[in-house]
Amino acid sequence: MLRFTQEADDALRIVWLLAQSEEVQDAGTLAQTAGIAPRFALKILRKLREGGIVASKKGSTGGYVLARPTGEITVLQVLELIEGPLYINRCLEEGYVCSRMGVQTGRCVVHRLFSDLSRQLSAQLSAITLEELARRDAAYIRDQCSE
Repeated sequence: MLRFTQEADDALRIVWLLAQSEEVQDAGTLAQTAGIAPRFALKILRKLREGGIVASKKGSTGGYVLARPTGEITVLQVLELIEGPLYINRCLEEGYVCSRMGVQTGRCVVHRLFSDLSRQLSAQLSAITLEELARRDAAYIRDQCSE
């Protein structure tokens, strides 16, 4: 089963909350709003800061903001920052030696299938920026209100 970790899910929620506000957000508020333990939120925010997704502001009015415009941050960037490169099967990982095909994984139809699917998933996730996510959310809300 392909499944992202809870940390990746929480990171995406934190980034989404920051995208919705132009103001500096403190870690405690982000954690509470996202339903994440404060300690875990700080760990995620550190990774997001080190990865260039968020910036931290120091001082009494400090906290976190997005480091770049919402149109420049993709869902794939956030997920890969937490998860590492996305592979839907371990045979796609760098240096993996298949017990069935050895190093000739390119000859394996299953390997090629997973490779194609991985590329498609990555392409779709890299096409969704936070700006696009906001458009989708607004369209969903608009559609729900018109029913």
